[in-house]
Amino acid sequence: MKLYIGKWQLPLSNTNKLVVKGLFVKKQLCYEISSNGCRVKIEIDWSNIIGIRAAMKKNEPGVLEVELSEPPKFYKELGQKDVGAHSQWVDGSDFTRGQASTCRRHFIMFPPTILDKHFERLIRFDERLFMLSQRPYPTFNVPYFHSQQFLQTALQTPFRNSNAPTSDADPSSTQLYTSDSNDPTS
Repeated sequence: MKLYIGKWQLPLSNTNKLVVKGLFVKKQLCYEISSNGCRVKIEIDWSNIIGIRAAMKKNEPGVLEVELSEPPKFYKELGQKDVGAHSQWVDGSDFTRGQASTCRRHFIMFPPTILDKHFERLIRFDERLFMLSQRPYPTFNVPYFHSQQFLQTALQTPFRNSNAPTSDADPSSTQLYTSDSNDPTS
């Protein structure tokens, strides 16, 4: 599994672990990264997604691309004292060498078949994301946030479609995938 944001990518090593989650109650996409006993995460509100595209072909890695209207939020985990206790997260800084704060496009590569059912659930659950998945990607030619003129057109377009799929999904979180550095398909 690989995560790319701008020129940054999650370094491949035996100590790095990436978990991608769809948080349906909070309506967020979340990347949790564990490395050498430390955990950090990026949270993206679905309302900040202005473009989304998935490529899922048989026997090939699945690819999810998202384009954002504003930078995501960054968090770091406070040291856990009890095994099994819930994590406590505090505001953190951009650990991607500034790329997630300036680059609006994120690229995640999943092992074959992992993305398929989770992406389908995501776009069934949220009508706006379904509509965005039907539009051309990327929505804006400039890959950086500091060019704000796109907001006037990209975010003011109404999203109404009576033909959008309905959802019977339970509004909870779903873990899209956990990478394992010991798994050769990751």
